[in-house]
Amino acid sequence: MKPSGKDVEEKKRSLSKGISVAMCTYNGERYLFDQLRSIARQSLPPAELVVCDDNSSDSTPEILERFAETSPFPVRLVW
Repeated sequence: MKPSGKDVEEKKRSLSKGISVAMCTYNGERYLFDQLRSIARQSLPPAELVVCDDNSSDSTPEILERFAETSPFPVRLVW
């Protein structure tokens, strides 16, 4: 039996309250923008994004901070 549109929407709402995305970074400036954009464009946005950076020496921390300021969902940065 195929789920109804209502069932699918209810599932999306309940999942969006509990999905967290965890991300680890280290000197990832080359790929980071595309990764963050992909997460932000998902049809089911996460309840939060937790990013742990391993002391990057490139612009990764600045990219993350800028994204966190404008993100449509909470972003927690762990240094």
